Amino acid sequence: MALSGARTAAAVSAGGFKPSPETRAIVIVEGKNLEFLIRGLFPKLLQTRQIWVLNGGGRDDMQSAFDVLVRTSGFREHVKAVGAIYDAEGDKTGTARSLSAAFRAAGLAVPQAPLKPASPGPAGGPNTAYLIVPHEKESGCIEDMLLEAYAGNQPPECVERFMSCLQQPDRRDSSAINNWKAKVKVHSLIAASAKPEQTLGESAKAGLWNADHSGLAPIKKLLELI
Repeated sequence: MALSGARTAAAVSAGGFKPSPETRAIVIVEGKNLEFLIRGLFPKLLQTRQIWVLNGGGRDDMQSAFDVLVRTSGFREHVKAVGAIYDAEGDKTGTARSLSAAFRAAGLAVPQAPLKPASPGPAGGPNTAYLIVPHEKESGCIEDMLLEAYAGNQPPECVERFMSCLQQPDRRDSSAINNWKAKVKVHSLIAASAKPEQTLGESAKAGLWNADHSGLAPIKKLLELI
């Protein structure tokens, strides 16, 4: 369910989302692919820690996603922690700045760095934390982490040979080219799996990516922190 754009409030209502005693924590993530990926990778952890994963749209939608969330009926009564996971893309610093601004404008505690939780002041409220993926890299995307955690049986050199045959998009930004490459590699591995039609989230449920791999540990840590 998306929480972004002019129809964010309607989306919350239509999606049936309403914080309850069973919703201890919320994680806002960048886009539906990341939403379903995390649900597919860590279902037991999400259930055990009572975490609800929400699609907050892209970086331009970030502020409205936070604003709608904190105004949702039941948020103040039930939600004890709010997290966020967004891609670095080509600007980790800019993403961190946008996240800090979104937390602050929504009246939430502002984490000072990725995976560094912040506690509310005397006025109370939920604890907060965020992660920019890939962790501790200046640029990149979630697909970079997935490539590290690949658990399928396709030889990596086959993907590299496939990439060598492709014409790269006409982009001057090297980080944009690298992000494109990572996404193409991930989707080529999905296409070469037993179910080539599956989505990113479905591939996670099918075990194509090892959720216990160190490459995905930062996401797991964020979920354990909040």
